[in-house]
Amino acid sequence: MVDASSPHSARRSGRDRTDALQSGRLIFFLVFLLALFPLVISWTLSPSVPAQLRICHSTSPGPLDPEEALDLPYRCVGTVTGYADRWLWLRHDLTQEQQSWPDWSMNIHQTRFENLVVSFHFADGSVQTYRVRAGDFGRHWTPNGYIAFNANRDKAPVKTITLGIDRLVSYELVRLRLVPIAQQERAVQLSAALVGASLSFLTVSLVYNLFLAAMARQKAIFWHCGWVVCLIFWGLCWSQLALVVAPGIAGIASVRICSVLATTATFLACQYMLATLEEDILPFWLRIGLRVVPAISLLFCIACLYPPEGIGTMLANLFRLTTLFTLATAVGALVLALWRGSQNAKDFALAWSLPILAVLASNFNDTSATVPVLSGEMLVLATSALQTLWLSFAASRGFASLKAERDHARAMQSELMALAETDPLTKLHNRRGLTARFQRELAEAHRSGGCLGLMLVDLDHFKSINDTFGHEVGDHVLQHVAGLLGLLRQEGAIVARFGGEEFCVVVPNVAGEALHAMAERVRRLLAGSDLSLLFNSTERRITASFGIIDTRAFPASDANALLREADQALYLAKAQGRNCVVAARSTEALPPDPAAPASARA
Repeated sequence: MVDASSPHSARRSGRDRTDALQSGRLIFFLVFLLALFPLVISWTLSPSVPAQLRICHSTSPGPLDPEEALDLPYRCVGTVTGYADRWLWLRHDLTQEQQSWPDWSMNIHQTRFENLVVSFHFADGSVQTYRVRAGDFGRHWTPNGYIAFNANRDKAPVKTITLGIDRLVSYELVRLRLVPIAQQERAVQLSAALVGASLSFLTVSLVYNLFLAAMARQKAIFWHCGWVVCLIFWGLCWSQLALVVAPGIAGIASVRICSVLATTATFLACQYMLATLEEDILPFWLRIGLRVVPAISLLFCIACLYPPEGIGTMLANLFRLTTLFTLATAVGALVLALWRGSQNAKDFALAWSLPILAVLASNFNDTSATVPVLSGEMLVLATSALQTLWLSFAASRGFASLKAERDHARAMQSELMALAETDPLTKLHNRRGLTARFQRELAEAHRSGGCLGLMLVDLDHFKSINDTFGHEVGDHVLQHVAGLLGLLRQEGAIVARFGGEEFCVVVPNVAGEALHAMAERVRRLLAGSDLSLLFNSTERRITASFGIIDTRAFPASDANALLREADQALYLAKAQGRNCVVAARSTEALPPDPAAPASARA
């Protein structure tokens, strides 16, 4: 047996903690390097700063031809209004420096509109026009959430760009970007690589966490898996990769799906944090808040998709309010858990720091205007992929810790059970340990029709040894006898100290004359042992009396009854002068002994 509190176990536990710490540092270092990856690859784009746009605006009651759109009265200052049920027209006149570039691509971040017309007006008077609508972006969508329109000129430079947008929901949500086509193509390639890598990380994390959930059966991991699923589908919709299989969701439908998925992911993240933190780390009212507030925010989000007439603005404001309150509640709960020393809160805070910083950075500074690859959504998706790697590591560490604790508990339980069934002096089974094994062997013998032998061994005049030489010498005698009887285990026997100076031996597949011969052999071996060294005197020997029983002679008896019969045989051996073997007898005829010679059975 291994003592769980031994120095070896302590050293092993220390190594486990060191390995976990080193693994955590390695994961954090990899996460840091991966977080720098989008910035590094964005710096490879040249030129790094797209052309600046000077947008002028106008409206019309319906669609116009590209030439008619140029003649509208545009205003280049003031707030853009009056486009809710009209066409909004935007115009940008390229500077002389911008016209010197050979090719341009106009990028428009997808937003809520019904129809979109993009026209490139060239210096020679020619016009190149593209049209898309909600549910059909054609081949203009890119995997970074934009719709791209390329001005493929042959001779004349692009002079003016006009955009007509039908039933635009919000001008503030429109993001326009004018970049050289060569830079646009590289940005699309890098964006596709980033989105693919992020979605791959999330998918691998999902599979891994589902495996952990199945193994550990922890509810917290299921919340995390749900969050990862929402993020995967959000990434597919935002990047427009979902248009490969579902082109009809382009535009308004995709935006609505992204809104629901993002809010659902926030709700699941709060539930995951709640399930991860210790039960007593947060007050009851705060735990209720983490359950109710995100659910209310999700309900308002769903209501905002198809608001009743007249209350759309109110629902949108309530949705924004509950979303902010959800984030405030989650941050407050996390800070409180950190203040109270929760290790799980530390893991959660470390994992969520990158996505939160990405959201804040995208709100305060739209990097997509200067670095085409790094939109706010791209930052959130990439950092969330890194986040889920850390959360997966934290879950693995927690699972490994639980597994180690469970294995340690099982080892301690096995050790305690072994101690409870082991005689501490002789290291043989005690009465409890033998009884259970005897019952199993007896049931197996009845099932298979085999034989089973039982021997009770009692040392003769053992009390006089204790009285004359002391209990220490008596203990050595018992250990010596246990060693001799223990040799029978090589023949498949089960040996136990039954109590005091009495021993019991269960011998499977040995009965009849073979059992009697075995008992005689052991009796002679005991009687022939010279124990003068133990007694520190002249030659001194010990003897023992044997009561044996062939269980086949008592087919209706259980284990306790058979032990009583063997004890009666042992009593007869004592009465007959000790140092002899007596077999228990039954009135029933015994079956032939399979170990006896044929002549003896005859």
